[in-house]
Amino acid sequence: MFPQRILAVLSLAATSVSAIDLRFFNQNNCRRDYWVACNNYNPTVCCYTPNEDYTVSAGFFAIPTQWSIVMQWWDQTGCSSGPLKATSLNYGNDHYCLGAPVSGQHWVRGLSYYFNGRKREVEAGTTGGCQRANVLHLEDGSEYDLSNLGNTSYIEV
Repeated sequence: MFPQRILAVLSLAATSVSAIDLRFFNQNNCRRDYWVACNNYNPTVCCYTPNEDYTVSAGFFAIPTQWSIVMQWWDQTGCSSGPLKATSLNYGNDHYCLGAPVSGQHWVRGLSYYFNGRKREVEAGTTGGCQRANVLHLEDGSEYDLSNLGNTSYIEV
């Protein structure tokens, strides 16, 4: 029984340090060739991109399958300054994508999530601040840190 207890504690510790990757794509259906992202992101913190031409689809990745989360897609960069574009409940999936709607209005510029069952400023957006997507992932698997770029250079990339 002692080894089982240790395994239970270790599995709880592993899930408590997990976080989700929030990604913005320039192609529909979250095609995984290249994207900008906030990797290992905690709940109630907004991830955004200032480049409105980039975000045809956006999604949540590396979700621990035992988590029940509410995912939020925002029209504006601040996740609380503009209308909530979509919200969805996820449980059991390791990723979730929101592609461009048929209408062609596909500017998703902010992403956030919170744990289902914990009321956390749903209407107001996030309580943990906001950060610009800081990683560029390329088709060959290489990643680049974008955190030190100004907005003009960031948009050009």
